[in-house]
Parts: sequence; structure tokens; C-alpha cells
Amino acid sequence: MNRVVIATGGGAVLHRQEWQDLRRESLVVWLQADARTIRERLQSDPGSREQRPSLTGGDRLAEVEALLAEREPRYRQGSDMAIDTTDRSPAEIADMIKQHLNLNDRESEKD
Repeated sequence: MNRVVIATGGGAVLHRQEWQDLRRESLVVWLQADARTIRERLQSDPGSREQRPSLTGGDRLAEVEALLAEREPRYRQGSDMAIDTTDRSPAEIADMIKQHLNLNDRESEKD
């Protein structure tokens, strides 16, 4: 079994067929954060202005809130697990995913 991590980006869930293909073969983890946290992360990332320009040219917080509202139902329905990343480090998030995978591996061995 090959294990790789694919970071799709927030809009991937909008590509229905590709998302279904990914779901069929993968564990999909929804990394959540509130709109203010996402905005702060975008502002503190030096590459964000070039790589993630505003889609509307308007208020960044309002834009993030609108995107989250649009995408949340699809992520809720199409994810195997969700992790609130707001106050967690990348290492903590990775550990949570590993624990989930280990539990699933042990359950599969029982079958």
C-alpha cells in the first residue's frame, strides 16, 4: 500500500468528479479553521499575495467567510475526518491523523 499526502487546496471540493475519485481511494481530512484565523494566516504568509490574490478585490475576511459558507457543506459531506487547526501546530495535526490511521489499521486487522 502506498501512503502519500496530497494537499489539494480549499477549492478542490468544487471539482466533483475528481473529489469523488479522491474519496474512493483515500482518507480525506478536512483541516478546519475559522475565517479570522484563515485571514491571519494568509496575511502572515509572504507568498499569499502572489499565490492567493483576492478573488473579489474586497474585504479579505468577508471573502473568506463567503468561501467557507459555500464549501462547508461539501467538505462536511465529503471528508472522513475533520480537525480544527485553529490552535494546533502542524505536528499536533499530523499526530491526530496518524492516530486515526493507526486505529483504522488495527480495526482492519481484526476483520
